[in-house]
Amino acid sequence: MEMGFEMYERIVRETVDELKKQEFKELFIDAKIKSQTSKPEIPGLSEKFLPEKLETIIESDIESLIPEYYIESDIERLDIYRRLTRITTTKELQELQEELLDRFGNFPNEVDNLLRLVEIKILGNYHDIPKIEIRGELAIFTLPSSENIDFYGLPEASESPFQKLISMLNKNYAGKFFLKQDNDILVIQVKLLDVHSDIERLQVIKSMLEEFSNLCTKITNLLD
Repeated sequence: MEMGFEMYERIVRETVDELKKQEFKELFIDAKIKSQTSKPEIPGLSEKFLPEKLETIIESDIESLIPEYYIESDIERLDIYRRLTRITTTKELQELQEELLDRFGNFPNEVDNLLRLVEIKILGNYHDIPKIEIRGELAIFTLPSSENIDFYGLPEASESPFQKLISMLNKNYAGKFFLKQDNDILVIQVKLLDVHSDIERLQVIKSMLEEFSNLCTKITNLLD
């Protein structure tokens, strides 16, 4: 059985969580306490063990993996998966894409889908979106916790990323999205329009997140 990227990410995430809870429990607790009370005494040391920024979890019904016929070596395939999980910028992703083309040739559909999903994850990470699901014609966004001031803004703020997101959806997806709340977590479901293939679904979601990023950049420029 070939391992897909989502399965690889889930295994890594669960393994790290288990290590934090067991073997390195005291280390992470101690680092968290120190981060709340004082700056690290040795720059670059304690930060290494602080609770990391949560990454966007991607779940989709799209076939996204590195097939054996594209990269035959199990070790090389796992290495590419490992590198993909560590990518944080579109520049890094582009460099890896160029390397794959040079070493292994044109991407099959599964790899193309995979790289597009990683790009969506990068955009989700930028906005602290905990989870993005792609199911048929639906894109489902789990929004940050209500405690995230950067995303929701202060009560007296006239604009915030959240307000910009809702305005954008009202403009482009009026009647095609709805917002629901589960305790303090908000979830937005968006029905994708005029999509007939996996690539079109991924492109629409990417464009949606890019437009949101541009709107947030305008907010930042106003505040500077």
